[in-house]
Amino acid sequence: MKLKLVVPSNWDDALLDGLSSDVVDVLYAQSNADEYGGGRSSLFLPRVTQERMAAHIRKARSMGIGFNYVLNASCFENKRFDAEFVKRFRTLFDFLCECGITATTISDYMMLKLVKKYYPQLKVSASIFAIITSVSQAKEYEDLGVSDILLGNPNDFEFLKAVRQAVSCDLVIFGNLGCNIFCNECSLHSYSVTHSSQKFHRSKGFYVEHHVLRCSINKLEHPESLLKLMFVRPEDMWLYESIGINKIKIVDRLSPTPLIQSIVKSYAERMYDGNLLSFVNALGIVNRSNATKPSLSYIRSTVLPNLSYLLAPSKINFFRLFWKLKNLKPFYVHIDNGLLDGFKEELMKSGIKCWMKNCAKCGLCKKYFNKAATFYESTRLDSLKSLRDLQECIISSKVFSWNPFK
Repeated sequence: MKLKLVVPSNWDDALLDGLSSDVVDVLYAQSNADEYGGGRSSLFLPRVTQERMAAHIRKARSMGIGFNYVLNASCFENKRFDAEFVKRFRTLFDFLCECGITATTISDYMMLKLVKKYYPQLKVSASIFAIITSVSQAKEYEDLGVSDILLGNPNDFEFLKAVRQAVSCDLVIFGNLGCNIFCNECSLHSYSVTHSSQKFHRSKGFYVEHHVLRCSINKLEHPESLLKLMFVRPEDMWLYESIGINKIKIVDRLSPTPLIQSIVKSYAERMYDGNLLSFVNALGIVNRSNATKPSLSYIRSTVLPNLSYLLAPSKINFFRLFWKLKNLKPFYVHIDNGLLDGFKEELMKSGIKCWMKNCAKCGLCKKYFNKAATFYESTRLDSLKSLRDLQECIISSKVFSWNPFK
């Protein structure tokens, strides 16, 4: 079975140009701020009107491409037991179904039941925030009626095979997510971004991405961990097809249109020549080419309007925050994608179970990183120092204080 792509939408109609239903199964997106929230903060998502959403969804559907509206919040503060909450949910989804959505992504059991009860025609995807790490969990979600399940570890081939044998629904893995396969803050991070994207939450969209900061520090402390991310090289798609994986989900809906299109092209052609980290979203700590930098129009339409979420003097000293951000040093690293040939295949044939293996004793990721990666140690140390300075400023609460002596 040929793998198809699950592609992020930034609500830009130009993104649809060149996409084909032969390659793309479904687009996914969410409003920058609705009552329910999801896996990205309002601070970073492009603002969009209902009219623009409707036109974009209908255009995708006219091309034969499905559309998945993301509803993968991790916490609703028990509001889902409130009749008014359910009423507003139905109003939103009545509108979305009129626009032509074909699916939604869920991480909450009650929201899954709501969708299946009132919108049985919609496919339901189990979110990465459901944190499905066992065969029994996957089977239970299938029994609840999900159409596909997103699994977070593309390196554990034995687990992927076991889930494939247990369920008949579609299985999805990330193609280019910059999150570590084993992240201690996965649950906490999901709650943070959930509340920062809920329209009526008391945070009012205010958000400091401390979890990504800690993750970036870990990557610089152990740079071989850049090969422990949730990624599948275009050249290795055949490995996952051979064990019955159905779809590759690419990120990120925060990205500008040219970057998303270039990533789709790489997977469609099953070939990429260059720096692995030019299409794997390594959370902003690495250099990007000019072709993938946001355009002026993207900055005007997304970055500048969303600065209002940070203009909260009662919560943060944004001058101090801006100064710390301005002084962050990038980590310039090149991982030659061509030199990673055989990496995933060796993982598959060796039967390594990453969740049981001590990385210090295994050494496979480090072996391929040393083979493929080029960087200057001085830039790693400079970047690491600047990130630690920012982290200390947040942990000590200095960034939240206007006291010049603190």
